[in-house]
Amino acid sequence: SKVQEEAKAKAPIARDAEAKKRKKKEKRDEDKEVPPPKVADIKPLSAVQGTAPLHSESDAPAAPEVPVTEKWTKDQQAALEKALRKFPAGVAQRWDKIEQMVPGKTKKQCAERFQMLAHMTDRP
Repeated sequence: SKVQEEAKAKAPIARDAEAKKRKKKEKRDEDKEVPPPKVADIKPLSAVQGTAPLHSESDAPAAPEVPVTEKWTKDQQAALEKALRKFPAGVAQRWDKIEQMVPGKTKKQCAERFQMLAHMTDRP
């Protein structure tokens, strides 16, 4: 019938519009800055054995594939948390490995974020 033909013709347009809306929302979510979580079991970097300071020339971060930004997205925060669990203190070249798991962030930024979170959880 004519009504069925019109419905079939509109279906791809509706799906495309829904897909565009989803992509737009995902992009907005990616761009939102994520507040640091309150993680009670994170210790300050200075208290973690096996972590070298990040101030020598050999610690210069490699150029990341994703542009480096100061803001942290939800995905970057989740990637940092996953990397911290995967590479606990004492793992050789820990921050190099963590950097590889966090898109758009250098190892220095990852370590600084870790220190900030640790400092926040040390407060009474």
